[in-house]
Parts: sequence; structure tokens; C-alpha cells
Amino acid sequence: QDIIDKYLSGPFNQKCVEFGVNQLRQMILEQREGRVQVCHAGLVEWVVPVFEPKSDRLEWVLFAGQCTPGPKLTQVTRNGEVVTARVLNDALYCHASPAATSRYILQLGDVNEQQKSSGFWIGPAAGSTAAQRSAGGRVLPLTSKQLQLVVREPYTPHGESYLLRHALIAPGQTLTVRSKMPDARIFLDGPDKVVEIGYGDVVGFSQAAQQLTVLGLSAR
Repeated sequence: QDIIDKYLSGPFNQKCVEFGVNQLRQMILEQREGRVQVCHAGLVEWVVPVFEPKSDRLEWVLFAGQCTPGPKLTQVTRNGEVVTARVLNDALYCHASPAATSRYILQLGDVNEQQKSSGFWIGPAAGSTAAQRSAGGRVLPLTSKQLQLVVREPYTPHGESYLLRHALIAPGQTLTVRSKMPDARIFLDGPDKVVEIGYGDVVGFSQAAQQLTVLGLSAR
């Protein structure tokens, strides 16, 4: 009840209304099946758009459900320091310019691989229905504890294939990335939260320890 009271009072209510009116309305049009997101009060919520019959006109947006323990998020570190432990949907690692090639070295377990691409998506199951899926990834059950890596437009001019073109990162594992770019970026859950990455910076992606509250999903 304390969480709900916090959600409905003070600046949280204003921020949530502003987010719903000014930002969510546009994003939800591209995700007609719905999306899972973190609200400003720290709750994970399931958001579903409802359209008028035989029309693309958005009639209303449903925020539904009962509070139950939810899945863990993605933690991101840069040179050993935690940047964030609250990535719900996905992180995009790429060159600062969308027209430039992303160059980096991936390491997962015993596999160490140098890649060129348009960058890669990584995130938990909550983000697997959006960007990860569009880039060729799988839709994971929301109860999955794995992170998913999906490389965007891998550059393999000689017909070779990357071992880490697509991978699932198990709990306890860390995907390590060493930048070979002087000016790279990590975009966290959209375009607004950005981390700057320089040449030689080492970034780690792993499961965060934090567990949030989910609305509308079974605890089983």
C-alpha cells in the first residue's frame, strides 16, 4: 500500500501523467501487442493499447493488474563501476553516429570475438517482444531469467558467421564488451538515457540483483 500511495501522490503522479500523455501515446502505436515498462514510482507495469474497431485511432491505454514479485533487470557496468541496475527492456550498444560501423570485442564465457556491425541489443525477457525481436531475436517467456544478445546487421564480407551473433546470457554470467571506437554510446530503455563510451572502455552486462514489482502477471 505504501508503494501505491507513493505512486498516486506528489511528483510521481504528475510524472506518470506527463509520460502517459506526451511519450507513451506515440511509442505504443508501434507496439500494438503492448509493452512492459518501469514507471516513475519504480513499478513494472504491463501497458496495452486499445484501438477503435477497424481503425488505427488510439481509444485508450490499459494499465492493469495485481502487484506480484517480478523479474530481475539488467545491470550495466563501465570499467568496473555500475552505471545502472534498472534496464527493463533493452540496451543498445553502438557507435555515436548511426551511419558509422560499430567495432568492439565481445566475450562470453570462453568465447572471445571481434565484431563489426551496427551495434547490438541486449536485455531481459521484458524487452524481447520489441527491438530484440525486430533484429532477429526470440521472444522469451516473461519469467525467463536470461538476458538476450542480438547483433544488428553484422558485417561479414567473406561469408563467415559470428559465434555471438545471437546468445542467451544465463544468471551469473556477464557479457563483456571492449570498445574499439573513440565515440560510442549505450542507449538505455530508449533514446533519453545515454552512456558515453570511449576507446578501450570495458562494459559489462549481467543480471541485476534488484527485483521489481510487476502489475498484471502471475507470480508463478
